[in-house]
Amino acid sequence: MSELDWIYQRILMCGLVSVRKALRLGEYEYCKCEIEHLHELPTLIGEENIRRHKYYATGTRELYKRCLGVISSEFTRNHIESAYVGYWRDLDRILENEGHNSKLLFV
Repeated sequence: MSELDWIYQRILMCGLVSVRKALRLGEYEYCKCEIEHLHELPTLIGEENIRRHKYYATGTRELYKRCLGVISSEFTRNHIESAYVGYWRDLDRILENEGHNSKLLFV
């Protein structure tokens, strides 16, 4: 398992736990944003096309943050920092270094 795969699994796990908590609290708009954020992560596990990883790191994450930005609740404000920032930082570090790594291909 690659480091990227491990990160995606952790993000997926955190996201699913968060959806469960949010449902209990009635945070349905948050759940919609989270599901949209998480739905493609399983396809990134084992993916060799660097462009797909970079799209997640730029496009998908920005759409997710924008979606959460319109929701005003304590749950959503606290969620990103506690759940994803560390994983996103690690992902960004890996993707910045991928220009020197032939394991992920530009397909």
